[in-house]
Amino acid sequence: MLQAKNEAERILGVAQAEADAKIQQEEVVKQANAVAEEIKANALRYQEDTKLAADEYALRVKQESLQYADDMLAFLGDNLQSAQDVTKLMQAALDKYQQNNEFQAEIVLDPTRELNVLTTFVRSSKEIREAAFAMPEAGVAAKLTETQKETLRNIIKMTYNEAVRNGGKSETVITEQ
Repeated sequence: MLQAKNEAERILGVAQAEADAKIQQEEVVKQANAVAEEIKANALRYQEDTKLAADEYALRVKQESLQYADDMLAFLGDNLQSAQDVTKLMQAALDKYQQNNEFQAEIVLDPTRELNVLTTFVRSSKEIREAAFAMPEAGVAAKLTETQKETLRNIIKMTYNEAVRNGGKSETVITEQ
């Protein structure tokens, strides 16, 4: 009987130790879950704070940019009364960095916009001289693509070479049906 009692106490002690270990494991798991939840909450709070700071910064930059644009427009409105004044100002800025008037400032219509919007354009003096002597294309030639123009040039060359080979007579014979 004593032996049975001792065995029962030993089994009871082992069971108690296992129960204590399981309780301790449950406590560790609960603490780990609590730490994980706290980390998650901190990360979400940090994310929200970062987003708010970024939004505030973007808003501040936008407001400062708009204020700068308003100030510049007011300055330009007070000091530049015409497109010619703007061109003179741009040319003066260019002249600081160039010799021999290599480049010229112009104000032109922006071809990429649907509405009439003026934009700045800087060209070399050489380009301006070449443009002055260039003949604008008109009529059908203005509507042709570069490939079509090249094809026409080749046809004209072939026809000219054919005429030279044959003493001014074309080999091409057009028959009427």
